[in-house]
Amino acid sequence: MIGRATAPVQPTARRLVQRVWGITDIDARQKWSAVWPAIGGLPRTSLRVLDAGCGDGTWTLEIARRRPPWHLIGVDRDAVSIARACSMAEQLSIQSARFITTDFLDYQPDAPFDAVLSVASAHYLVDEGLGEPLFAKFANWLAPGGRLILYGPRRHEEVPMFGRLPAPFDMREVFAPADLIRFCAGAGLEVEALTGAVHRMGTLAKQIRRLAGSSGPARALAYPIELALLGLDGIGNGVGSPTVTPTPSSALLLVARRPI
Repeated sequence: MIGRATAPVQPTARRLVQRVWGITDIDARQKWSAVWPAIGGLPRTSLRVLDAGCGDGTWTLEIARRRPPWHLIGVDRDAVSIARACSMAEQLSIQSARFITTDFLDYQPDAPFDAVLSVASAHYLVDEGLGEPLFAKFANWLAPGGRLILYGPRRHEEVPMFGRLPAPFDMREVFAPADLIRFCAGAGLEVEALTGAVHRMGTLAKQIRRLAGSSGPARALAYPIELALLGLDGIGNGVGSPTVTPTPSSALLLVARRPI
């Protein structure tokens, strides 16, 4: 007698969100480690939070799971990604998050937000010379006293790379600390914290990850080294003064406030 084929067991949607930062996704681990303390430090009461450039909604849904009282909106111009985000929210029965397909500069919310989150998204518009209108949008989206939490790549000459290895990511001309300070000043935002994220050892971990490429065996061999380097890196060196250049790093974390 021939037995019936058994379909492979697929992880549930909730498990996917809970482990979204991944066992082997070094980049995601670094971003989350740098950004979550700023997000998690916000009040746990009912807040309106915008995830600007939410992609497939992974971050938005993870935050919604951790902070049920919050009302979250994720916006992104990629319709396919937004469709995935809506599907995942439905699978997870998360009703506190919704998603909208729109370009940043076109988005008009029906009410201001207590916090705006931008993770590895704002630099695309800044690359196009749209930094000033973008930060003006950030300020307009925020309620008085609301906070912008932005994580972005650092300009290439300030990244502490090891020269004989591949670049840790596609190198860019933004951001320098002075850029973020200038954009905030122009939009009337007060810089509360401007810190480096992913320092020399963390950057080396990213370079090793790139060196491993898509080869499964190479990635498996490289991963313990990457984890060890992350442990040595000490992501974030504390809160820096807005007038002091943060220590060399691959990324910058900005927390800025709209004055009351």
